[in-house]
Amino acid sequence: MEGYAHLGQSTCVFSNFDRMTREGIQPDPVTFIVLLNTCSRAGLFGTGQMYYEAMSKDHGISPSFQHDGCMVDLLVRGGHINKAIERIKNIPSGIVAWRTVLSACRNWGNVDFAKRAFAYTLHSK
Repeated sequence: MEGYAHLGQSTCVFSNFDRMTREGIQPDPVTFIVLLNTCSRAGLFGTGQMYYEAMSKDHGISPSFQHDGCMVDLLVRGGHINKAIERIKNIPSGIVAWRTVLSACRNWGNVDFAKRAFAYTLHSK
């Protein structure tokens, strides 16, 4: 799945996940990181949210800071800045999420939000 994700073939990533679960192979936390990153790169906010919720609800996997970071990245890339801020406030390792936001802001040219994220990272140390 990671290979397809790296090539930008999100449909293949999702198809392999569906096939995997149909065949009774239980996904692990890394599988969901791949899925969430794929959604982020493809701008699929709704799909990413669905996988994030299914991770714990359907597969019994508790989200880690990496999963939360993927969701923050997905939100920022999709322009859902306020939702990203709310999610960061609920993440125990918020500093990591703010750094994710800084990176996304750099990539997408959102200078105003980057200034807020930078100020937060300075005060969170």
